[in-house]
Amino acid sequence: MKKGISEDKAELLIREQQLRREVYNTIVSLTENVDEDMLQKSINNLDQSSWMELVEERYLGRICGFPLCNNAVKMKKSQKYRIDLRSKKIFERSADVDKFCSRDCFLRSAAVKAQLEVEPLWIRGNSQSNFPNYCMSVVYTSVLQIQNCVLPFSLSTSNNYLLFCHFLI
Repeated sequence: MKKGISEDKAELLIREQQLRREVYNTIVSLTENVDEDMLQKSINNLDQSSWMELVEERYLGRICGFPLCNNAVKMKKSQKYRIDLRSKKIFERSADVDKFCSRDCFLRSAAVKAQLEVEPLWIRGNSQSNFPNYCMSVVYTSVLQIQNCVLPFSLSTSNNYLLFCHFLI
């Protein structure tokens, strides 16, 4: 009986190693230039944390952190804080924005990340997602008008605009 339990543990460890390798290979494949079809096919292997690892790898390779963009980015030594003279407040500056060539790519990446699972693939056990297709674009609007849409994540506000990704039913 004891041998059966250790065999089960060994099988689980082997499966976990395979899934971790699958996530690693996905990150490596997405560090190069990819199209939307390839990204859609492989994105289910990623979780929010591995998405940020992908963004970091692309940034270290000096390309935009969003996998569908091939623009170069400059490695900046940015200030840690930003002072808003109008409101007389000090804000901590996010270095994540510097990993993208534009604000649009940053927002697109944030929208994709918000759709990803929180748990990694080796804990989930499969690469199936609740969403068959991930939204890769963002829509800016000052008035929220959603009809027949399902939003898989909470809306974020930025500069009086709403960022949302929509899925038509």
